[in-house]
Amino acid sequence: MLFSSNVFLFLFLPVVLIGYQMLARFGRVAMFSWLSAASLFFYGYWNPKYLFLLLGSIALNFAASRAIVAAKGERAKSAWLTAAVAANLGLLGWFKYLFPLLGFLHGQGWLARDYGRVLLPLGISFFTFTQIAYLIDLRQEMAEAQDLLSYVLFVTFFPHLIAGPIIHHSEMMPQFTAQRHRSLRADDMAVGTTWFLMGLGKKVLIADRFGAVPDMFYFRPQAFGALATWVGVLCYAMQLYFDFSGYSDMALGLARMFSLTFPVNFNSPYKATNIIDFWQRWHMTLTRYLNLYLYNPMALAMSRRRIQAGKKASKKAQKTLGGFSQLIALPLVATMFLAGVWHGAGLQFILFGLAHAVYLTVNHAWRTFVAEDSKWQRLLPVRWVWR
Repeated sequence: MLFSSNVFLFLFLPVVLIGYQMLARFGRVAMFSWLSAASLFFYGYWNPKYLFLLLGSIALNFAASRAIVAAKGERAKSAWLTAAVAANLGLLGWFKYLFPLLGFLHGQGWLARDYGRVLLPLGISFFTFTQIAYLIDLRQEMAEAQDLLSYVLFVTFFPHLIAGPIIHHSEMMPQFTAQRHRSLRADDMAVGTTWFLMGLGKKVLIADRFGAVPDMFYFRPQAFGALATWVGVLCYAMQLYFDFSGYSDMALGLARMFSLTFPVNFNSPYKATNIIDFWQRWHMTLTRYLNLYLYNPMALAMSRRRIQAGKKASKKAQKTLGGFSQLIALPLVATMFLAGVWHGAGLQFILFGLAHAVYLTVNHAWRTFVAEDSKWQRLLPVRWVWR
């Protein structure tokens, strides 16, 4: 069910809001149960059979969270976490990567049998990584164990289930348990509705209109010349921009209707002054996730390895070629490679991740090795672009 569909706008959302208003006064259990049931219906409306996949994923991770809390000793807790993360990644790999890989190998003639395709479940990356983050935070004692109903609501709450933002447990559940969430509030409804309508306008009036143009080019690319192709590329860039911006605004607006504040996920990335700034503005919660759970642990591991080898891991060490390569470049390339794979199964996504890894590495190298008063800085038409 899309946020912009008629069934969502004129049936699902009004019913959920009215039901929430009627049941919230009866307490936490009634409120959580209603929103959880509505969110599960929202997910299952597209393809009911994948509702069992979502419920299975929730059951697996909830059981893992209980096991981590109950485990005696650090090694046992880490073992449960490792097993749960492996199971989550295995599930994601089966649906998102295995069959495209088998199809590629068959197309190259390396496999005789064609294994076909499976339909990718909506939002599987979002609800998988949301739960992995929760388990990691729980293992590090940065999150609290939840009862089953609270956990189901945290994972399935429909404004963020399909397209994000990627929510940390500490950002959502404390807001739900606050006293002010006992009924709909007029001020939050006004702000949320306005925000939602702005996002809906971006999606329907701008993104969908631009989307009709690149579809023609990608369907018959050989029929167009260079100038027309550039028009198609730019239209696709605008479609992608306003589609994601619109969905981000709609998600924040929907959450605000229930008096919840979601983290901002999109901040005019085409206004970015450099590629580092771009990734701090585009899919901001994904960038935060990549930093917290991939880049920082890898950079920390590299720092420890250098220290064990008798080398320095300070800011000064980063200004050497070896230090920069180990402490910044390698973790960055690995992170962006995985970010490309996260976006989809296919060579184009791997190339996307590696290309941005190169861009980011060059930008970080410029910041690290070129002083602000250097003559090289004066060669740039706008000096502050690269800082």
